[in-house]
Amino acid sequence: TIYEERNDGIYKFNYTGAEQTFVASKAGYYLLEAWGAEGGSSTNSGNTNKGGYGGYSEGVVKLSANQTLYINVGGKGASGTTSSAGNGGYNGGGNGTLATYDSVIRAGGGGGGATHIALSSGVLSSLSGKTSDILIVAGGAGGGMVFNSPYNKSDGGSGGGYIGGEGKANAGNDIDANGWATGGTQTSGGSRNKTVVCGEFGKGYTLTTNAAGGGGGGFYGGGANPGYGGGGGSGYIGNSLLLSYNEYTKHMTGYNITTSTDTETKTTSTTNVSEEPKKDYAKLGNGYVKIIFIGE
Repeated sequence: TIYEERNDGIYKFNYTGAEQTFVASKAGYYLLEAWGAEGGSSTNSGNTNKGGYGGYSEGVVKLSANQTLYINVGGKGASGTTSSAGNGGYNGGGNGTLATYDSVIRAGGGGGGATHIALSSGVLSSLSGKTSDILIVAGGAGGGMVFNSPYNKSDGGSGGGYIGGEGKANAGNDIDANGWATGGTQTSGGSRNKTVVCGEFGKGYTLTTNAAGGGGGGFYGGGANPGYGGGGGSGYIGNSLLLSYNEYTKHMTGYNITTSTDTETKTTSTTNVSEEPKKDYAKLGNGYVKIIFIGE
């Protein structure tokens, strides 16, 4: 176990780029809090469009003494510059891609990685046949993209919630309103052109041609589309082992994302953002996990 043993029953997991483990010191109820990672930004001709923000998920699980949880904390997507595209973050962030037009390199930022806690070992995309072992997921965000100002200037979509945010034009005239990259959902990856599904389970999309921001990692990863920021990856709280308990209600939160009141997909939207992990705040930087013992 990598985490620091604490007398107050709080265990914190920073990003390491590798799987970490938690072993319950005693039986009881534990609050799980997870934050996904931010997407990388994109810079071109003095313009910068940012990656989206990582999502937040929480819920309670009842553990036996010495039971092990496997934790993969998502990494922030790298930035796209005038010389190279940004790689996707650990745990499913899609890579940004580049192309040269008029002798200028356009390069997208990488998608942020998802953060998840599971009963089985492995990065999220490896658990497609073990979804019953996935306790909670916080979605990573899509990478940003500056393609050709004032057209196709696009931030990455927010991560988290039951549907990840869209990477869409946010400045100037949008010459292709149907060209947005959409976020992952509870059953499908995000799309390009709003119609062609390209994100995958646990993995944001990397465009194979042209320049784009990478899709964010998530329960289902975000899509990517030429000239636009990547879509955000979705979160997940649908496992029946993940509970609402006492004052804690299992739910997800993301930056300006679609809301849901359903118990298994409950999602709230926020405009609060912080690099420090805070409850119900969208996340700057790498992801994070906090586990708190709350009672027997």
